[in-house]
Amino acid sequence: MHLISYDIEDNKSRTKLFEELKDLGLLNIQKSVFYGELSKSEIKVVKELSKKLCDDGDRAFFM
Repeated sequence: MHLISYDIEDNKSRTKLFEELKDLGLLNIQKSVFYGELSKSEIKVVKELSKKLCDDGDRAFFM
């Protein structure tokens, strides 16, 4: 199981990441917290998305 949490200031980027995580089948347990199973390829997708959508002051946490 994976836990993903993020704090992204830009509304467009935050919404994009939210929708992408939802599309991967993760369960939204709070506004910016998701939980669920991910394959190795899906983990790579999430990492790339977070790099693309997070600016300097933003944070993303994967466990």
